[in-house]
Amino acid sequence: MAEHDLPAEMADNLAEFPTVTHVAAIPQPRRDSSESDLIHNMLARCARTFGTERARFIRQLPGSRWQVHAIQHQDGPLITHFADHAEIAMAWAVELSRFPMRVTRPRVTQPDGSGVRPIAVSSYLGIPVLCGDHFVGVIELAGNVSGELERALEALRVDLQMFGHRLTHDSSIRATQHVDPECECWLDGGYWSRSTCDVTSEEWRFLAQLGEPSQLQSVADRLSISGEEAVNLARALLGRGLVSVRASTRPLEEPAMSGDGSVETAASD
Repeated sequence: MAEHDLPAEMADNLAEFPTVTHVAAIPQPRRDSSESDLIHNMLARCARTFGTERARFIRQLPGSRWQVHAIQHQDGPLITHFADHAEIAMAWAVELSRFPMRVTRPRVTQPDGSGVRPIAVSSYLGIPVLCGDHFVGVIELAGNVSGELERALEALRVDLQMFGHRLTHDSSIRATQHVDPECECWLDGGYWSRSTCDVTSEEWRFLAQLGEPSQLQSVADRLSISGEEAVNLARALLGRGLVSVRASTRPLEEPAMSGDGSVETAASD
């Protein structure tokens, strides 16, 4: 390579730049201290993007109950409560479509047409939150949603993907989870584990039994260990993001949403 003398002015300017000693190949995401912080920050981001004050995140808990996390304004506290039938119906509709849903003055009724419940006075926007093929929940915004929908959704696309991944895989923000021999356990992606992870021979044998979600007691029986030992192994692997655990549940009860007007939407203006 030919050598050239740099002009003095250019050489002085280059000297002002510090020497780069290390460049991270993959930037680490901003770490929220808890799941509540993560949800609050995502809702505030969505509210700013669409020019609304109110936003909420609704998701299904193990079993048939749904939970709502809401902010009344962008800097307000996160309020959590269980969803009623109308809130569940709108979220269920978004889950079924897997696409954002925008409706003017939505109203929901009971299957018999009684109990009309307005969801939003002016307009409603429901955005599905996914982690791969797994449905995580719905971010909902109500009010005069501003801006171009497609452009705003594209601006949020990466944040929404990260939000879904962290809620699903990031063990550092999960509340202490109850684990017992009746819980179901399955392999996780290790998405939030460190680049290197130590696994003992007992843990390898445990992981090898999780080709499909299995009750911990069943895994214990196959390994000829006690249920308590299986629980301890699951807890250790759960903390490293290598498995997920949930309470065994009965078949989920679907909200009543028939095609005879149980979900009403007013015509767009």
